[in-house]
Amino acid sequence: MWRVENERDRNKYEQMIAKSTGLVSGVADLNMVYNGTFYGIELKAGKGSQSSSQKKWQKTIEQQGGKYFVIRTEDEFKQLIKDITK
Repeated sequence: MWRVENERDRNKYEQMIAKSTGLVSGVADLNMVYNGTFYGIELKAGKGSQSSSQKKWQKTIEQQGGKYFVIRTEDEFKQLIKDITK
């Protein structure tokens, strides 16, 4: 599992460097490969909703056989990891 640092504020120069090294809008906050399946895990607080680029990323993952989850609580996250790794 790895975390993607997409959400922090950057100045124009830092943003240009990030994009040139692979930053992609909409990538899930956490990504994981387990037993040959790719998992995208988007973390949302409260009633936060996905952006259009996050929905596009979800669709891309699912079209290629991966799984995507929107998680809102620590308990949901713990249960998801238990369910994936059982």
